[in-house]
Amino acid sequence: MHPRLAGYDAGTVDSSSDSLQLHFFPVKGAPGLRLESAEIYQLPQLAWIDSLVGEGRPITFDKLPIRPWSVTKCAGSELTRGATCTVARLTQEPHVKETFRLGQPGVYDCSQGVPIVPRRNPTTNATRPSDSSRPLDYEGPICAGSQTDPFPSATVYVIAKFVDPAAKHWDPASKQYVVGPLASTTYYQFAGYRQGKSHLSSGLEYAAKFVCGRTEETGHGEGPERKEIAEGDYHTAINVHNPTQNAISIRVKSASTRANGKAGEISRFAQIKMGPDEAISLGCAQIRELLGARAGFVDGFAVIESGVELDVVAVYTTSGERGRVETLDTARVPVRKVR
Repeated sequence: MHPRLAGYDAGTVDSSSDSLQLHFFPVKGAPGLRLESAEIYQLPQLAWIDSLVGEGRPITFDKLPIRPWSVTKCAGSELTRGATCTVARLTQEPHVKETFRLGQPGVYDCSQGVPIVPRRNPTTNATRPSDSSRPLDYEGPICAGSQTDPFPSATVYVIAKFVDPAAKHWDPASKQYVVGPLASTTYYQFAGYRQGKSHLSSGLEYAAKFVCGRTEETGHGEGPERKEIAEGDYHTAINVHNPTQNAISIRVKSASTRANGKAGEISRFAQIKMGPDEAISLGCAQIRELLGARAGFVDGFAVIESGVELDVVAVYTTSGERGRVETLDTARVPVRKVR
């Protein structure tokens, strides 16, 4: 007896069609296998394991039918080179979207963290900080913003039917082994989500040049061959302004350079929260902290990622022997879109 079912995956993103796709492919020993049909359910909850038998319709633990958000069908095809079925497009609107606005009862500004809200204990009639002094179903303060279902749904549930045109199998009617078409069904489900667009996601990027520290007459810490920067004490302040009326989060990292065309260190990202119309300054101290750089000269780029347009201006100064400002320059940092 040879395999009667195909191989399959839990979906991959196809950038050319901007969609999440399932793939079925033949396995060794079953060259004539065919995908007869496939049904793809987008469910609001996980189906009970007992769903995966018989007709295979998704049900709950209480054996109640689950009403799917959507059901799509995939046409049959030969599996010589595999078959592809589309689950959903990345541009698909969420099945559920709830928006909570400041001013609504129980809605709070969580831009600086979820607040602990004092509530009256119904038993003692006392007020104390708590996030669950109500019955157990109460899950704490509601944060302002929009909440959506996962993508493409909480659970993707698949019923795929395969036919082997020349399978040796037991025929209960004739009570003997016969060779001919045999249909088999695969049931499987998987869960996952697509991270929605947020102020932490890339989308807009600013790369601001920084020059920090004192250089010596013989170079700046990497031998006499590096004399591109004149002797002096250099300072950089990168000013960032949030021009929107919303709280946002940005990400910042530093990438340093070395002499002779060599790359330097690249730091991790650090998250910074900014309120509406707020402005911050990123100086040499923060840049060194990100890079873990010791005292001395360092130059490179500070990379800022944001989901909204910002005002980013770099301020450059140098000082001489007496520590007083000798030069000052400012530069507005342009924005670019990244994926």
